[in-house]
Amino acid sequence: MLASRPQPCAECRVVAGFESRNQPQLDTRRKAEGEGWRCFGEYRIAANCSAGHRKGYVVTMATIDITGETFGSTVEGNDIVLVDFWADWCQPCKRFAPTYDAASQKHDDVVFGKVDTEAEQQLAAEANITSIPRLMAFREKVLVFAQPGALNPTQLEEVITAVKALDMKEVHEHVAAQAAEAQES
Repeated sequence: MLASRPQPCAECRVVAGFESRNQPQLDTRRKAEGEGWRCFGEYRIAANCSAGHRKGYVVTMATIDITGETFGSTVEGNDIVLVDFWADWCQPCKRFAPTYDAASQKHDDVVFGKVDTEAEQQLAAEANITSIPRLMAFREKVLVFAQPGALNPTQLEEVITAVKALDMKEVHEHVAAQAAEAQES
């Protein structure tokens, strides 16, 4: 089993070493080194990239587990990241999981992460998680949505659509103005 999941290529989103349904030997070097492959759904690559990944591969990518070690790099390294904070004992979390997983298969331009609040208690505390499930959405490293409670498929789709439609220039200007105001006081 992999010690930590590799992040997707910044250009084409290939996750080196992960199983591809069309190209099962996407990265034979990693397989030969015994790092193991796992399946997380599908991700179609739009074009060739400078890293040499080839157009047409279908690469595994649906929901990923996020830890305290990977949270920052996941948010910083991707345009849109949704994070579901959950726990195994939480019944609303279990009801929300299929909705979240289905959305992850539909939106290949969004990273869908999951944080197990029992295993990642420090991360949950740093994120001020007081009730679960809790969904957070980040766009260009900025937290743009946070809400506790299980969403139905329509509500989740509305959140994703709204996050994609944000005018990020305006959001960044607003964040900068808030930071300047905080420094003055």
